[in-house]
Amino acid sequence: MRCAAPVAALVLLVGCTTIKLRMGVEPKLLEQARATGAPVVHLHHETAHRIRWVQYWWEVVLEERWAILLNTDSLADAARVTVPYTEGMDLERLRGRIHLPDGRVLDVSGSDMFDHETQRGAGKTPRVELARSFAFPEAVKGSVIEFHYVVTFPIDDIELVEQAEDRWPSLSSRHIVQVPSSVPCRIRQDGYAEAPARTVKGGDIVHEWTLARPVPVVGFEPHAELAGVRQPWLIVNCTPPSAESVLRPRSTWRPIKRDESTEAEWTGLQTAIRLVASDDTAAIRELPEIATSTSALEPALEALVRAMEERLALRSPMLTKSNGLANILASAVGTSRASARLLTALVRRAGIDATVVMVPRPDMPDPRSDNPWHGVNYGRALVLVESDQGTWWLDPTCRGCPLGLFDPDLQGRGAVAFHLSQKAGRAGVELIEVPWQWAPQGELEQHLTLRAGQDSLQVVEGTARLRGRLAAGLRIWGLDGERPRDELDDEVRRLLGVDPEAGEVTLEGLGDRRAVVTAHMRDVPMRARGYVATPARTWFSLAELFPIPELEVLGPERRGAVRFETRPAFVRELTLRLEPGQRVVTAAPDVDIEGQMGQYHRTVEQVQGGLHIKERFTLEPRRVPIERYATLRAFIDEVLAARRTPFGIEREAP
Repeated sequence: MRCAAPVAALVLLVGCTTIKLRMGVEPKLLEQARATGAPVVHLHHETAHRIRWVQYWWEVVLEERWAILLNTDSLADAARVTVPYTEGMDLERLRGRIHLPDGRVLDVSGSDMFDHETQRGAGKTPRVELARSFAFPEAVKGSVIEFHYVVTFPIDDIELVEQAEDRWPSLSSRHIVQVPSSVPCRIRQDGYAEAPARTVKGGDIVHEWTLARPVPVVGFEPHAELAGVRQPWLIVNCTPPSAESVLRPRSTWRPIKRDESTEAEWTGLQTAIRLVASDDTAAIRELPEIATSTSALEPALEALVRAMEERLALRSPMLTKSNGLANILASAVGTSRASARLLTALVRRAGIDATVVMVPRPDMPDPRSDNPWHGVNYGRALVLVESDQGTWWLDPTCRGCPLGLFDPDLQGRGAVAFHLSQKAGRAGVELIEVPWQWAPQGELEQHLTLRAGQDSLQVVEGTARLRGRLAAGLRIWGLDGERPRDELDDEVRRLLGVDPEAGEVTLEGLGDRRAVVTAHMRDVPMRARGYVATPARTWFSLAELFPIPELEVLGPERRGAVRFETRPAFVRELTLRLEPGQRVVTAAPDVDIEGQMGQYHRTVEQVQGGLHIKERFTLEPRRVPIERYATLRAFIDEVLAARRTPFGIEREAP
């Protein structure tokens, strides 16, 4: 009988040791795998293909999971994982871990992964194959490797082939294809006892296969049991509607400046905008009223955006009918433009003035220097609310985002603003600039009390506050019903740099978009990287325990500009509590680094019974042109060198 929840945690036994896996692998499969004698055994394999519409193209989101048993001591190749992807594909997430027979669980971090590329084919445009690899140097016989990755790529059509003869067969497998109901798919399969299950989920059709009978297993070497065995396979061919049919222009407006147009054209444009506002107001007349108070504007906007998510959100990001808001609401399909118009109509009905702002994609011309029509036809839509209480930029498609947070790719770009009501000196259409966003104090703040143990630093108690995109990402993760809660906990532990299994980590603030997400920790070991302990002394550095990944991926040389998605900034306060018999023998000095690119400050104070460390880091520019990269590199090198200075603790002999 198969596991009913393929992504639930399950306890397996290897010898006399308990192994915890995050994927649905039955204990009998592990026993069967060990009995085969194959050097590498694929226990479980999952794939999930989801087709979605992104602005003006179709995109596939491929998620793949593997659980693999290493059944030999010759592991030079078997304990290395490579995830290939071609140019034009984006590797959005890659996570790996190894479960050792002694019960330890080791996560693979960014420092263990490396990228490489290979060019294949002749001519002027050879195909570039990219890959990200990581190894498990501590793997031994009986270890189980678990890894999970997500890639995205644009398509015109998709032919998904899952064939065990080409992909190493697994003892169990599960395959999902999720497509919008408007996308026809043709399915062929052989070797599966049952036809694929077909369900409807949020306007999408979900096809699911589960391998109904075990197949022989094979590693990286031939195995006698495979001789003459026919492996199961499935083929899914999906052909979405053409992009042209979806992108057919729905409007004849042309944004123009008043001083460059005739008065008749300007008057006609104002009339068109007023008609849109009137049509949208009529379309939402039957929707329930939302109780808001304009005296407190931020809570009112919070209530309206939450209503968009919970009751009125559009299900599928594509537009196949007239873009009149009544038709969009009736069919529950629409673009970000439709979502922005819906949110604007709700805001204006509540007595709050709002503006629809169309921002061109990053690869489109800036409307301030080119034809503004591009910003209307091929842009992302935001809602701008301006009042004496403040200014808010709202992204109606960003689920779980705090008010004012939107895609960093849209920041700093020229945009076309459609004012749906008369304002003093601002009527009709205006060319504006979308502001840059920075989290004022950074996105991470930590206050930790630590204790130096034999194997790692232990967080006795502490809190971490996550803001901005870090908090929004966790909210989206938590709101997604398809992801189990333990994966959210794993992601939080990874962000905080603590042990993936031990201790207690609890979260607050996931349900309130205006609040920070607070993680409370108690008796949680830090990751052991950069921590060296001997019977006599312990050494550690802040750079190893709390790395700054945005800086460490930048090499000494670079060909293009640097653009940071989020502000690399943090505030951290550490109290190191010494045990009886321990004393500080080496302490990193105070540091004050002030430069054009940012600041780094650290103070170290020896207090009674321990050590008090404060560090604060801020990077000023969001985008660094290539001609200033040398200045940025010098600042980074100085900060990293200061953070690598070690701390040393000595233990008295018993």
